[in-house]
Amino acid sequence: MTKIRSKPVNEACFQNLQLLLKGKISFAEWERRQEELESRLTPAPELPFDGEDGDGPRTKAA
Repeated sequence: MTKIRSKPVNEACFQNLQLLLKGKISFAEWERRQEELESRLTPAPELPFDGEDGDGPRTKAA
């Protein structure tokens, strides 16, 4: 599993919020930065794949 560095990301979120509240960045810019930072907190999903042949995702028969 990927190690998540939440403290630097949280600090960056607060810095961006301060910039927004002081009027130094637009809401659209704050939102763009926020989405980028939030994506760093969420690890990539681990998708189940069939063996080594790469046939795609496994599905369970009903």
